[in-house]
This record gives sequence, C-alpha cells and structure tokens, in this order.
Amino acid sequence: MKKLLIGILLLVFTSLANASTLNCDSVSCTSSNGGGSIIDIGASVYLSANQSTSSGVWTTVGLNTEIFDTGSNFNTGTFTYTFSTAGKYRISASVQFASNGTGVRRGRLNKNSGTIIKIDYTDSGSEDISDVTFSHDDTFAVNDTLVLQSFQDTGTLNVLGTVGASTLAIRYIGQ
Repeated sequence: MKKLLIGILLLVFTSLANASTLNCDSVSCTSSNGGGSIIDIGASVYLSANQSTSSGVWTTVGLNTEIFDTGSNFNTGTFTYTFSTAGKYRISASVQFASNGTGVRRGRLNKNSGTIIKIDYTDSGSEDISDVTFSHDDTFAVNDTLVLQSFQDTGTLNVLGTVGASTLAIRYIGQ
C-alpha cells in the first residue's frame, strides 16, 4: 500500500512540475512550456437603426454596434474591420431589407476597398422583408480591411437595423 501511495504522489508531483502556465491577453493564450497557443480573434457587429439606401448603388452598411470585438479591430465610425492577424477567417453576414414587392436585394463583402470576395442576392418576390444571408471563408493578411455592403434597385429603401437583422461576424479559424 505504501508503494502505491508513493507512486501516486510521484506521479502527481511530476505532473505538477511539468505543467504549463497559460499566459493570456485580450487576443490569445500561450502555453509557457511551448505547447502552442489558443487564438480567439473576431468580432460580431450589427446595424442598430434603419439605414436609408438609394436605388442602384452599393452602400456600406453602417454597422455601428459591437456585440464583441476581441482585438478592437472593428471601427464603428467607418464600419470597417481591419485584420491584425494573418490567416483564415469565417465571415458570416446578413443584410435585411424593408418590405417592398419589386426589385432585387444584394449583399457583398468588399476586401481592401475593391476586391469583392463574396456576393449574394435575393429577388424580393413579395412584399415581405427580404434577407440576404451568407457565409464565406477567406484568407486575410495583416492590415487587410473588410466592409459589408448592400444594394437594391427599388428606389429609396431601408436596410433594417436591430440585433439579428443586418449583421457581420468574423472569426479566426487558423493559418
């Protein structure tokens, strides 16, 4: 019985001696014994009030409210996310338009003010609220930027603003 107890104690002390310490900041955690890091980078933002859009032009959605922004990368004044860590990201977006029975509705992700990396659309088809919702994985470099834009061809029409209506979520998924 003594040998078993001594063996267990040795195992516990060896484990404690080799245990790593996790050092964390607002973006990631790194193991002190070289065990790698856990990176939690991303943001979730939404439009808090309706935004009027003109017919026939792409308009940046005024995503002015953060649910979270782990690296302080989203600018609620310019509605732009600036990447501070290179890698692959999953982008989920939704643009919700007010009721109108004619025309098309579109949403797109604009990278670095000129490269369109994802575009999706819906025909209004009825007088109900129209949603354009999509998800896209892409690779970004440090200082790349991303904005969500909307388009409609019906005349003046509101993009709807409330939690869950017009949103953008960005999540780091790896190198």
